Amino acid sequence: METCIKMSKLIAVIRIRGTVGVPKEDEDTLKMLRLNKPNHMRILKPNPSIIGMVKKVEKYVTWGEIDLETLELVLKKRGRLMGNRKLTDEYVKEKLGLNGIKELAEKIFNGEIDIN
Repeated sequence: METCIKMSKLIAVIRIRGTVGVPKEDEDTLKMLRLNKPNHMRILKPNPSIIGMVKKVEKYVTWGEIDLETLELVLKKRGRLMGNRKLTDEYVKEKLGLNGIKELAEKIFNGEIDIN
């Protein structure tokens, strides 16, 4: 699976456990990945350092490839802006000049917009 993940465009990493009993080093790695609470998800571009960090904390996270359809769904359902405001098509059109969340997802997936 490692080879498959390294070749993918994006991975989703979801924190599944809390911090009770987590070694300080692993807790720091989770913070570097910005996975501060259980059930938080990050979408990342896989590279050797990211894969290494994820493998280091694999007891506390689940992860895998994410496809375009899933990325779009996550952005629509769970996408948040600063101030915990929901990501909307109107915001994307106004602030980014794109046609909506679908186009935003396509550009993120194809690497035209950097997410890290």
